[in-house]
Amino acid sequence: MVVAGGSCALNPEPMADFIDLFVIGGGEGIVLELLEVFRACRGNKRELLRQAARLDDIYVPSFRQIDIFHNKGGKPFGRFGISYCKSNLKLHASM
Repeated sequence: MVVAGGSCALNPEPMADFIDLFVIGGGEGIVLELLEVFRACRGNKRELLRQAARLDDIYVPSFRQIDIFHNKGGKPFGRFGISYCKSNLKLHASM
């Protein structure tokens, strides 16, 4: 299980292929809830990620849908991931 947070998580998409779970913003408010999920789902990574994704400010890249946008010449210019999460954290962009 690879968890990231802090300033590297402000734009998580470039690292999304390498991280299981991102804590977006300050983790102080979510750490106790996240630890409860870790305890409750010990041994079941998929369920742990599913439960964690329901918490505010948690982004689980494996639950995202990626859309790659192309310019008129067909060259990719943007990658957008829509996360599976509870909070207003719904769209992340990496350009």
